[in-house]
Amino acid sequence: MINSEKSCSDCQRRYVELRLREERVRLVGCCQDADLHAGQYYRVEFADAQRFAEVVRADFNIREQSKYHLPCRVLHRVGKSDLEAMSRAAELEDETRRLFNENLEKLPLKLVGVSAAVEGDLVTVIFTTPERVDYRRLVAILARELGVRVQMRQVGVRDEASRLGGYASCGRELCCASWMKEFTPVTIKMAKQQDLVLNPARISGLCGRLMCCLSHENDLYTEVQQWMPERGEQVELKSGGSGFVKKANTLKGTVILQLRDGNRQEVPVSQLRLNRKTEENEQE
Repeated sequence: MINSEKSCSDCQRRYVELRLREERVRLVGCCQDADLHAGQYYRVEFADAQRFAEVVRADFNIREQSKYHLPCRVLHRVGKSDLEAMSRAAELEDETRRLFNENLEKLPLKLVGVSAAVEGDLVTVIFTTPERVDYRRLVAILARELGVRVQMRQVGVRDEASRLGGYASCGRELCCASWMKEFTPVTIKMAKQQDLVLNPARISGLCGRLMCCLSHENDLYTEVQQWMPERGEQVELKSGGSGFVKKANTLKGTVILQLRDGNRQEVPVSQLRLNRKTEENEQE
């Protein structure tokens, strides 16, 4: 969380949420401008460098701040000189993209993004590659043609999806492009625990990796399944009768029972008495 005493000693504790111009990083800072609204651009200090950021929410409730918001120092609203610097940075980025594609030759590099520094003396080329590549000649060409320092930064496919953005199969904006600050490990064991069909097309995100939501939801499944009966377990209904669990629906808190008469019935777990006896044990 932001230290309000330190960040807002000279203002009225008006917090603002911002997004970096060239990246999908969410920032939170304190600003004392009275005439402030979403869509405006401000010069901010973030990660020991000055950047341009767009206001997302002018009156941000600091209690909504999460670990995915990064603190920054809001300097001032962009002026005429800042707008000119932003325009030059955008032109430099466009020219870098053009030169990159023209001189790529047969290098297995995929351009993800380009970011020019506020001062215009540095341009960062963000890319992905499936193998180790010697791109020193490409860097030399870019530096010579652009007349600035060129920095190459390799990212993974998950970072690529985060930067490019998009919408997931759930219909919502990608978590990594909207609110996630860092990636967490995702394993196939999580998909199995959630009883999902292990079809790569069903459990993979736009990046081709396992969907991040498997990790977000894993703790809930782990907690609920501690009191859910297991598949094959014999249970009794509080209203009478018994059956074996054929399938459990963790989110609904219900199970599909195979009753003694051969019929199947979906029953809430709250209506069961658990005997911890399995179908296999009874057959023995």
